[in-house]
Amino acid sequence: MKILFLAASLALAACDPMSGIATDSAPMADTMSETSTVLPEIMGKTLSNEAGYVVIMSDGSLTGEFNGKALTGSWTEEDGYFCRKVQLGGEALPDDCQTFTRVDGGILLGREKGQGSTALYEVSG
Repeated sequence: MKILFLAASLALAACDPMSGIATDSAPMADTMSETSTVLPEIMGKTLSNEAGYVVIMSDGSLTGEFNGKALTGSWTEEDGYFCRKVQLGGEALPDDCQTFTRVDGGILLGREKGQGSTALYEVSG
């Protein structure tokens, strides 16, 4: 089953592997409460868009590829947020805590604790 995902940042789209297709830069509503329930649903599945893909694993690791560069990193759930530390092509990117929220047939991932921009992802696997 495929689910649409919204994720990441237009401002960092060129260097942020969790960005992808930017759709909105407006802050999200209070969505932190859904992050804890959405995370288990996407564990081990592929989140992809035109820029690449990422797989979030239940052991706290994540891997993928964006713009032809390898993505590696780790994640934790902190205070209801999905917080990730990643390297893209061996270069560390800024840490970010994000929110997941279900929306019309998809899931919204909001950067900067839901106050940043979003982008579209498809989930498969």
